[in-house]
Amino acid sequence: MSRIIRTALWQEEACVVEPPPPPPKPKVLPKELEGVTEESLAERLEYVKEKESKAENLLEETREKCAIMVQDAEYASERSEADARSLAEEIKEEAREAGREAGFQEGHKDGMKKAAEDCEGILAAANDKAGALMSAALEARKTYLQMAEEDITSIAMHVIEQILPQHFIDAPQIVLPLVRKALMKVRDQAEVIIYVAPDAYEFVLMAQSEFQHMLEGQAVLLVKSDAGLQPGDCVLETPNGNVDARLATQIELVKKAIREVCL
Repeated sequence: MSRIIRTALWQEEACVVEPPPPPPKPKVLPKELEGVTEESLAERLEYVKEKESKAENLLEETREKCAIMVQDAEYASERSEADARSLAEEIKEEAREAGREAGFQEGHKDGMKKAAEDCEGILAAANDKAGALMSAALEARKTYLQMAEEDITSIAMHVIEQILPQHFIDAPQIVLPLVRKALMKVRDQAEVIIYVAPDAYEFVLMAQSEFQHMLEGQAVLLVKSDAGLQPGDCVLETPNGNVDARLATQIELVKKAIREVCL
């Protein structure tokens, strides 16, 4: 059997031998996390996420409550401005409390601020709308009262026009107070002629002596019947002008007074 002789080959080129890499350094945790295991850290992160989700739900509920309360405020504003303002203040306070509760309990300050801003905007819009509704209600009330006053005035005028003439027809003697009132305006005249409707002539003639004493000095007083006059009419004629005491004229004066008072 042949004998094999093995020899080593010599290499003259330099060979660089690199040292092994250093072992990895352990992670340095913040002081507040020292002693915390990965499992407990994961649990804490999950807890934080759960709280954040709950905070967002609370904020959404707050917004929904605001929307519902604003609707209530709009409805209340139709009844009275004071009630609407009071309800708006309650909504505002409740929204703030809800925002504070969500923020303080969940540590979600940004969310609380956003919810408060949303509520402020909604409440401002509700107050503006409440004011507009109240203005419209007041204007409608004013218009209604004016219409009611006009109706009352119209009814009063109709009653005057229908009832007064009938009174003078039924009782012609009630023209006497009108004659007395008219004579007071011309008592200083030298001559006065009283014109009345035929149905009142006898009554005025019987009171001529009384009327004569109302005039000053030796004034002449005459009573005449005028078929052109209506029941209740009275016209006084003097050298310086006439006094129109006809019933139609008196009714117009009464109607004018009613208009001034009611309108």
